[in-house]
Amino acid sequence: QTCADETFMTMLKLLSAFHNISLYSRAMNFEVETSSVDEDFHCNALTSALLRQLSDPLAVCTGSVPSWCSKLAGACRFLFPFNVRRILHHSCNLGLGRALHHVQQRAVA
Repeated sequence: QTCADETFMTMLKLLSAFHNISLYSRAMNFEVETSSVDEDFHCNALTSALLRQLSDPLAVCTGSVPSWCSKLAGACRFLFPFNVRRILHHSCNLGLGRALHHVQQRAVA
């Protein structure tokens, strides 16, 4: 791994820890004022990049969507809105027929 990869992984671990602390504090109803809701952790740049990858019918149909898409969405779910994770699931986990159907539906919409 390169230094940049290690730095990125460390950043993701810290962000994940902060997200977990936020969830815990809300669950325990601490008096600490937390404005962090799930949307605060969504990353628009990563969401856009993921949606670009999933909008390529050839990549979806051949199963060549980059591995970072499922790895990052699985490890750091809080970075992506539910509807984007749902699109990833439909595109990569339900077979070719459903993947094609969902790509076409998104193209029409």
